[in-house]
Amino acid sequence: MKKRHYISLAILLAGFLASAAVLRHPRQLPLEECSPEYLRYKDAPGIRASFVKNFPINDTLAVNVLLLEATSDSAFCALLRDFGEAEDLINLYITNRELFVGEDVNAIEVFCIDKNDTKKHLPRATPGSRLVIGSYKKKSLCVFNVEEKSIKDLISLTHIQNLKL
Repeated sequence: MKKRHYISLAILLAGFLASAAVLRHPRQLPLEECSPEYLRYKDAPGIRASFVKNFPINDTLAVNVLLLEATSDSAFCALLRDFGEAEDLINLYITNRELFVGEDVNAIEVFCIDKNDTKKHLPRATPGSRLVIGSYKKKSLCVFNVEEKSIKDLISLTHIQNLKL
């Protein structure tokens, strides 16, 4: 009888350890399923890159999203340059950071980039453009892999509020 309890306890413990291992080590996508931008930044110094496949936008819609988080102001400025931000705005951020991230300020920027050239900004309605939402406070850029303008509008409305928190 005792032997049966020990076996049951061992099985239970093995299940618990397997569950803990899964939670501590999130599932990773094969690299070929990630965006080219993720591959570009996954090992970049000063940047934490995350690629989320099928990120839920609402109850019926999910899209692929690249999140780039800079660990320093200089890394964030380099990221802004890579995404075609105007040098004047970057210099203003460097010299007057409190305009972007002050006591009650959390500057958010929304723009669209060409899916083949991150430095090229495009109108939201342009096919082939990708929505980018940036937070100066969090030193992050979220690149949403969507082409339809209506979905870009929906994402802009819902997810900007999340960044302001």
